[in-house]
Amino acid sequence: MRKTSFVVFDLGGVIVRIARSWAEGCRAAGLPVRAPEQMGADGMIARRRELSRAYQEGRVSCDEYCRLVAESTDGCYTPEEIRRVHDAWTMGEYPGVHELVHEIRAAGVLTGVLSNTNHSHWVRLVPPPDHPAPEYRTPRLVDHPHASHLLGLSKPGLEIYRRFTEITGYR
Repeated sequence: MRKTSFVVFDLGGVIVRIARSWAEGCRAAGLPVRAPEQMGADGMIARRRELSRAYQEGRVSCDEYCRLVAESTDGCYTPEEIRRVHDAWTMGEYPGVHELVHEIRAAGVLTGVLSNTNHSHWVRLVPPPDHPAPEYRTPRLVDHPHASHLLGLSKPGLEIYRRFTEITGYR
């Protein structure tokens, strides 16, 4: 049997709990869900997905993202409220994940992260090594942390996986 030499994780929904819907994000931010039928309209959802992709690929700044998403809500939310929802989107690590990644590494297996994320979440999830008290412990354990906004590519596109294998040297 071949031994696995590299395990790659996603962050959102795998290592880190995240809001799974606009309503959940609003609740986490302490905001009401305004105009739920309007916010759930196909056109608004598609526009928010388009903006999220641009943000996750590093094509827009956080401030620009919040402004554009607020505009897409037709006045239901301000850019400041969008920022609150955005900041509340990550909700801590899943129980036991830190120990699991630690055990995998202790067994001599390299670990990595390939995540669709953005700058403002990334600096909280994977702060610099000299950051004294990281909010999230597990992403710091991985050997190869990589994010869509830094690569300028996003999943599920094939190109991000190709780039990841180039950078890490693993297929």
